[in-house]
Amino acid sequence: METRGIIFSGILWIFLVEVGTITHDILNMPPFIMRPLHFLNKLLILCNKTQENKFARINAIGGMYFNVCRYVCKYNDGTKRLHKMPIGTPCTMSGGVCGSGGGCDQVDEPAQGC
Repeated sequence: METRGIIFSGILWIFLVEVGTITHDILNMPPFIMRPLHFLNKLLILCNKTQENKFARINAIGGMYFNVCRYVCKYNDGTKRLHKMPIGTPCTMSGGVCGSGGGCDQVDEPAQGC
């Protein structure tokens, strides 16, 4: 029963973001991230995949550093880990993307789900 509530809440958030009720400012996201809630969800999924027996908390993204294409996962045991953002993630207003080398550059690589 609790799972249904969580799924409904997630769908409601996605709907509200898509119709513009929840803005980039509320989510503290830069304007070059076109679908901020979708992007945050992608990072949470990646956080969960990197820890076999730990699950990320609701506020699992402890920081995002677009200039160096990194984000921080916070886990329920109190640990934190720095990860690379997915290749192709926008990282500047001028069109820079996160490259395979891990930095923010102008490399034209396909985005991986963002």
